[in-house]
Amino acid sequence: MCELIQQTCPTMPVRMLTRVMVAGENGQQFRRGPLPRVDCRYLVTAWTTEVRDEHSLLGSVLSALLLNPVIQEEHLKGPFATVRPLPTVLLRSGDGSENSDFWSALGGQLKPGLDITVTATVDAAAMIEVGPPVAEIEIRAVPPEPPPARSAAADPSES
Repeated sequence: MCELIQQTCPTMPVRMLTRVMVAGENGQQFRRGPLPRVDCRYLVTAWTTEVRDEHSLLGSVLSALLLNPVIQEEHLKGPFATVRPLPTVLLRSGDGSENSDFWSALGGQLKPGLDITVTATVDAAAMIEVGPPVAEIEIRAVPPEPPPARSAAADPSES
């Protein structure tokens, strides 16, 4: 089996413009932007001596992907283990023309493959510590000062 990353690009929906509150390890509240979601494209291929074996392997991978559209927590390692939402897997469709450069680089030998996209949440946002909660608000109203009196000599339009 061969997996090759073809393209990685961030997905930036409108929700990315808002801030969320999260609790740190010691209970301290932090404010940060929502975590970005990134689309990673893969071309999954099988390389065997028999075409039938390649199709069989890809059929098994296809079944596994269709039965598991979300990568479950127990399969995630490192920083991906704690971020939510969990990564999703989507089979892409198309005529395969976007893979032509890849196959040309391999000498033009075409192989069957599955074009998939994994969308993962990436915890790249910096934590910003929040100040203490507001316990009291004080509002004061001060009457405005009257405008200074104008002298007749200072205004040339009245002469």
